[in-house]
Amino acid sequence: MTWMAVLMCVNFTSCTEDEPQYELIHEGKKIVKMEIEDPYTSTVSQFKYNKKGQVTEIVREGEYDNVTFNYAWGSNKIGPYHLKDGLISNDYNTEVTYNSNKRPIEVGGNSDYSSYTSYTWGADRLLRMSPYHWKQNGAQVLYMLHFEYGEPLTCNGYNPIIPILLSRELFDDYLCVAHPELMNARTTILPHSFKKDDYYTNDSGRLDYDTYKGYILYRFDDDGYIVECIMRENTLYDVLETKYIITWE
Repeated sequence: MTWMAVLMCVNFTSCTEDEPQYELIHEGKKIVKMEIEDPYTSTVSQFKYNKKGQVTEIVREGEYDNVTFNYAWGSNKIGPYHLKDGLISNDYNTEVTYNSNKRPIEVGGNSDYSSYTSYTWGADRLLRMSPYHWKQNGAQVLYMLHFEYGEPLTCNGYNPIIPILLSRELFDDYLCVAHPELMNARTTILPHSFKKDDYYTNDSGRLDYDTYKGYILYRFDDDGYIVECIMRENTLYDVLETKYIITWE
């Protein structure tokens, strides 16, 4: 139950990945509650499942909205999401693009004028993510997050933080947090720190950025599942924290 933060050298080694599994994985615990607190807001999401272990309802309560998402499971459709080869391909507004290893590399709107987020993967871990505005005539990058790994730090079940980040930028709900295999985002490997390039327009009108260092701390239950994660970012003027509290059953 102790906090763990491993500060070691970065290892971005890539290797051949095994064929991804598209079937839902029901072994182990399921997420039933997720709380997110950042410097600007906080939300609580609760997950309900059927006897097959499939999410049927997610209720999200926040400071600014309360919303319920319901899911009917079909062979090629789950609630608002359409599937291709067992993976989420799109909903009403958002499309997902995958690489040759079936890892998501872009999540965004289906218009040239839509915001989107790009992702870079190693064989078994997320290396980088970056949200953008607009696709046409060069995109305006908002920030770039580089995840850093040292000696393998792992958890049981799966790391829920990666599917949270995949969902949070553009999706309205957290379906793939409960079912990360729907975006092939299931991993037990944990990054120990990150580097953030924060972009802005300088006085000359050119795009520039400041780089900040951040650390990731984890707390586990007795079974080795992540029950709390803090992403702590050291900016020039402040220390910003985003806290994730996960309840498993």
